[in-house]
Amino acid sequence: MSTMNAGTAARRTRKNKTTKIALVLLSATCASSAMMAGVQIACAQSSASRRFDIPAGSLSRALAAFGRQAGLQVAYRPAIAAGLRSPGASGELSPGAALGRLLSGTGLSYRFSGAGAVTIERLGGGDEAAADGATALEPIDVGAAAPESARGPVDGYVARGSATATKTDTPIIETPQSISVITREQIEDQQPQSMSQALRYTSGVVSEALGIQNHDAIYIRGFSDADGGGIQYLDGLKLPYGVGFANVRLDPYLLERIDVLKGPASVLYGQSSPGGIVNMTSKTPIDRSFGEIQLQGGSYKGLLGAFDIGGRLDHDGQFIYRLTGAMRDSDSQVDFVHNRRAAIAPSFTWRPDADTKLTVYGSYQSDDPGGRFYNIVPASGSLFLNQNGKLPRSFFDGDPTFNTFDRTQYYIGYAFEHRFDDVWTVRQNMRFFEIAGTYKDVFGIGYAAGSDRIINRYTRYNLESLGALTNDNQIEATFTTGVIAHHALLGLDYQHVADTNRVGVGSAPSLDAYAPVYYQSIPVPTFYQDQTQILNQTGLYVQDQMSWAGLHVMAGLRRDWADLDTTNHLSDNKVTHKWDRALTWRAGALYEFLNGVSPYFSYSTSFFPTTGVDFGGKPFDPTTGEQYEAGVKYKPPGYNAYVTVSAFDIEKNNVLTPDPDPTHLFANVQTGQIRSRGIEVTGVMSLTEGLNAIVSYTHNNVEVTKATDKTLGKTPLYAPRDAASGWLDYTFGADALSGLTLGGGVRYVGWTYGDTSNTFKAPGYAVADAMVRYRLDRLHPDLKNMELQVNASNLFDRTYVGGCSSIGVCYYGMGRTVLATLKYRW
Repeated sequence: MSTMNAGTAARRTRKNKTTKIALVLLSATCASSAMMAGVQIACAQSSASRRFDIPAGSLSRALAAFGRQAGLQVAYRPAIAAGLRSPGASGELSPGAALGRLLSGTGLSYRFSGAGAVTIERLGGGDEAAADGATALEPIDVGAAAPESARGPVDGYVARGSATATKTDTPIIETPQSISVITREQIEDQQPQSMSQALRYTSGVVSEALGIQNHDAIYIRGFSDADGGGIQYLDGLKLPYGVGFANVRLDPYLLERIDVLKGPASVLYGQSSPGGIVNMTSKTPIDRSFGEIQLQGGSYKGLLGAFDIGGRLDHDGQFIYRLTGAMRDSDSQVDFVHNRRAAIAPSFTWRPDADTKLTVYGSYQSDDPGGRFYNIVPASGSLFLNQNGKLPRSFFDGDPTFNTFDRTQYYIGYAFEHRFDDVWTVRQNMRFFEIAGTYKDVFGIGYAAGSDRIINRYTRYNLESLGALTNDNQIEATFTTGVIAHHALLGLDYQHVADTNRVGVGSAPSLDAYAPVYYQSIPVPTFYQDQTQILNQTGLYVQDQMSWAGLHVMAGLRRDWADLDTTNHLSDNKVTHKWDRALTWRAGALYEFLNGVSPYFSYSTSFFPTTGVDFGGKPFDPTTGEQYEAGVKYKPPGYNAYVTVSAFDIEKNNVLTPDPDPTHLFANVQTGQIRSRGIEVTGVMSLTEGLNAIVSYTHNNVEVTKATDKTLGKTPLYAPRDAASGWLDYTFGADALSGLTLGGGVRYVGWTYGDTSNTFKAPGYAVADAMVRYRLDRLHPDLKNMELQVNASNLFDRTYVGGCSSIGVCYYGMGRTVLATLKYRW
């Protein structure tokens, strides 16, 4: 609880948030004499020891890290720290001792200036005077006033904690399960245009097997959202996943961070793929005034306008707000397919006291691509030679007069938290989400018999609307029994999902792939399916995180009750009832050695009451899964970095796979069991000042181990045996290249099988990305707070196939995309 107490104390002392503050206002009490660097101060604020882990580097960054880890407000004039480096500080230290180490050799001193504040100044307290003898009042840099939150912003690429695995503020180094975090800084450096692109450098994840899409098809450890009932969460609450195409897609600009938890998570969330979950965190209010305007242009006539503003609405910071918005408009590498989006996300936080917080948030987003989900090409002409030549990436197998895709989504919710004392905290999170979509498509599924250029085509017409109410209530307790520290959690969650889906499938005129004729007259198919599914699910869960010395043990248990009603509107509103009950659990242990090495082992299970029916209208059985995972986490002392090496074995039962009957288009069946075994390596680090790096490697062997069809013993689709990636960026310091950042990365995805019978392969591919950014105030002082950034993905414009599902259905990957971003912050 020391971290929580420090954070509370710091919040109570946040009174001065302006950037130009007279130094005398901060020179309050607690040993009024300035202390020499390296001399421990004797006052209450500095006496309690805590763990510090601050790497050597620039003094400014070291002081910011100190503020977060100590829960103190750090004030100083930027000029006195400019160009100085700190030797860092690590270990169990009092704040005073930590500051002494950080300031060693800098010629600076510190003094505590209140219950939660510290002032940095030159030795002797003297500051440069103006010509008239008056003290020069330069801007004062106020460091972070609270430690990094496991649910909030991260400074840099290395997240210290994540609440996704435990629903509590837990350090990643203490969590016995593999977690990856994509921070806001990584998102800004790499400029992904979708969730799929944001996960490119994440181990265990395949996110672009289907090429360019209007939805995010994410595979974790061989399992996807489609066969796991949805794996995407927002702010800890499950996002709705439709039977048809009403699937949520959030704009990355609206997100603060993305946490990927590998392996089953049903013990806390009640519904998840055995491969894991992706938990996105919204941008919500923070206690400082800020603003950002961003303009972007690039490939395919792409345009983006975005803004992000927020701050206090009153002097004491009881009311704070944030408003984020983005508009996108671009063509794509496929003819006749466009990407248009408008999104806005307001949020408001009320803090009546230091222990209570209520955040109300919402979002509205409209997607009107004027195109379709898939860009399908046959294997002949893309993967294999065709006597007519190679099909271009721009090939469009639909028809501009028919293909339509419109999606509108909005949500409103709140997050409430109240801390009663040092033991008890309660939380309640609730959100209502609605999404509706209209989808009309002409699509090809391979060449006609005896031809290598005429494509058979079909039509699909889908109208879907989906509403979901989700609620999660938590009671958290922190206490000790003897020498064992407990972090206990009791929760009750509920979700109500209503999905109405109407589907029609028909035939369409064939198309000459090498001399296409568009704007044909194509009839809209009649509905063969018109149904409403209503899911009600309640889950009761309990978890205890126990710590003694370096040993961390976690155990959890959950009971689910799920009811699914399916109404067939084409059969006199016939209702089919389905009831599911499940018990899931998880246990794990990790030992944290003083040298930063932390071996761990865990076992976890999953359960999901799957929505959807087979081609005959029969509701699917629930999916279940289990995982064994063992690994080692390493956090080098004194360095802002961590490395995770993990081995896993997952079995999933009642798996959804494509219906093998070619006349059952887009239908699924449950074939039995899939096993996924593999090894993952993840490293995220800031090696020196201005240098960030990400490395990842995955070896994954996925196999159908139980089936009644020809898939038995085969590898499922979009499951590469090997994948690897690496990203590096460097910001130049005080030299001729000051203000310049250079970055780049390489992504490799190994070969995958092209059909469920494993008769052919889609080759592996490697592509390179690059980034350059420059602070424009280095060119002219009037351009202060402005920067220009250029990103290029698939830098060398490699043509490749991301994956195939049959000999007639393959997907081209993204070609070279160049984006230039002009950003102004204040």
